[in-house]
Amino acid sequence: MNDKSKLRLKYWALLLNPVFVMLYMIGWRYLYLLCQFGGTRRRLPVIGICGVVGLAWLITWTVLYFVKKHKDTLRIPAGKKIYVILLCIELAAILASTAYYGSKLIDSAQNYNGALSWKIDEIKRSREITLTHGNIYKDGVKGIFDDLKEEVELPSELYLANEFSLDFDADGTITEIYSFFYGKTEDGEESTYLLDYNKSKSDKMTVWLDGYADAEYKDEDKLAPMFELLDMVNIQGQVQLWQETYGGGHFGILYEGYRSFDSAEGIIAVNDDGSILPYNIAAGSSETYGQGDMDEVEQAPAGYEVSLYVPGDESITPVRYLNMWEKIEIADAGDEGIGAAAEENGEQNGEQNDNPYEPGISTTDPADGTVYYFLDENQGWRLVVTDAAAGSRFYVLESTGDGGVTWSDRNGDPFSGDIGTAEGITFFDENFGFIGMGTATAEYSDLYVTYDGGITFSIVELPMEGITDMENVEEYDYADLPYMEGSVVYIVLKTESAGQDKLLFESEDKGANWSYAGYEGPEGIEDK
Repeated sequence: MNDKSKLRLKYWALLLNPVFVMLYMIGWRYLYLLCQFGGTRRRLPVIGICGVVGLAWLITWTVLYFVKKHKDTLRIPAGKKIYVILLCIELAAILASTAYYGSKLIDSAQNYNGALSWKIDEIKRSREITLTHGNIYKDGVKGIFDDLKEEVELPSELYLANEFSLDFDADGTITEIYSFFYGKTEDGEESTYLLDYNKSKSDKMTVWLDGYADAEYKDEDKLAPMFELLDMVNIQGQVQLWQETYGGGHFGILYEGYRSFDSAEGIIAVNDDGSILPYNIAAGSSETYGQGDMDEVEQAPAGYEVSLYVPGDESITPVRYLNMWEKIEIADAGDEGIGAAAEENGEQNGEQNDNPYEPGISTTDPADGTVYYFLDENQGWRLVVTDAAAGSRFYVLESTGDGGVTWSDRNGDPFSGDIGTAEGITFFDENFGFIGMGTATAEYSDLYVTYDGGITFSIVELPMEGITDMENVEEYDYADLPYMEGSVVYIVLKTESAGQDKLLFESEDKGANWSYAGYEGPEGIEDK
């Protein structure tokens, strides 16, 4: 071997030194974990550090090598064999880690086994559509669907999978939209549409196509009556009246299809000729609007209904515009799940619902994946699946104050865009609580905390860097729902849902700050 060959051998052996190889393998591992389980905030910084340090080393050593070589000052005294052995070991480690994590990366992208596959599927199925008809007064709700038709094919008849909700400012500017609906196109293909818009984040609506929906095509779920009702009523006039009386500048519209009510309070009857009047009068009661007993009117209010309300202010009675010209028979709840059946029976029969859930326990309805939690007999929350594929789901958070008889939107995106499977809900009072999301295989989970009853959430960050006596601390990434003893909140971390080894964290200020409290293994708890 000539001197130049020896020099090149030494160059590559030192370039691919053990520290560089270790950074390379760590970077690959965290890239795989990111693609498999998500967790951008936790894993992307590590990947970035490994990449930056590795690239800096490559550039620095290469420049130094050629400069010294040019000046003929490069001297690397050593035997040939040691560099051959070292280089072989380094190359083997690099190739092995590339093959191992590369295959796992491909698997996470192809077979719906990881977050990457969902993200790829999301990119394929999602559309970003500019909301040009963004004023509810000028363009109505139809303007939104006119914008949608510019980019996606919409069936002539649409049905709700859950609801249509819209928030807007006093001047009519639409600020948020959420809905999940479906229908059959002209060629008979069933299509679903998950619509989401938040003006503070983007001027574009996002539509996810062809997700999972329980498409039953029931008359009570038709979307068309909403358009008809909103064309006939004066939304702007009611908003102005509220502003003059109560002030405020933010309002909402909610449509859930055909509904029954046990009270006429706030209900405005809308006739097919466009005339409107309080329901009590329309039903033949002499009682004043909002005061009559339902026994004194001809029938309980029922019909396609659109609610106009003030978000976050329950003291202002919503105005419920009720379609009076189109009546149907509502199908029985059947066996669609104990949560859905309980809610529907309570609304239709005009009776107080017997809450089937035990307070203080997070419960998942196996029929539809909805997660329930009740603080007491009346106050509760639920995570409702809005779209699903390959074990990963999108959720909205709803709340109730009457034991589940009625539910209202609380947060349209409680997990901040992350997808997976909800691990549960727990609340310690009406404002302070947690929700959890993990993978379908229960190998990894994140916790999110709220201090305003679910209106906003933030991800829980635990001080893992403070644990210096464990080599595999990064593998503890499954978080159980927190529990409270006295005024202290505790979180248990495990390597997976069924893991036996546990890391304990505690907070004395409701999760504002966390500290490592010890390790629990087969032989019991060991203090930190």
